[in-house]
Amino acid sequence: MKFEDWNLILTVGGIDYTVSLIFVAVFLVSFAVFATLLFLAARHFAPGTFEGCRWQRSRDHDRPGFRGWHCLACNALAYSSGRRPPRECKKTLSSKL
Repeated sequence: MKFEDWNLILTVGGIDYTVSLIFVAVFLVSFAVFATLLFLAARHFAPGTFEGCRWQRSRDHDRPGFRGWHCLACNALAYSSGRRPPRECKKTLSSKL
């Protein structure tokens, strides 16, 4: 691999291939933009995300076998049996028993 002026010369099996450095730069930038857009789309369309709730662990409300979680956005209190917070918003649940 050699650099000459604005070209990149790759030698494979005795054959020289010339690639423009501008083409390489445009390809890398477009790949980075595409990867970023793909990541944002996957995160946006993932199930159970962007519901509006931001869960924070609430150790004051722990129960045996459950962890308490407090939502910073809607002020809801929820419980989960695992280490992860709830996936959906709990503010619409009624506590009438």
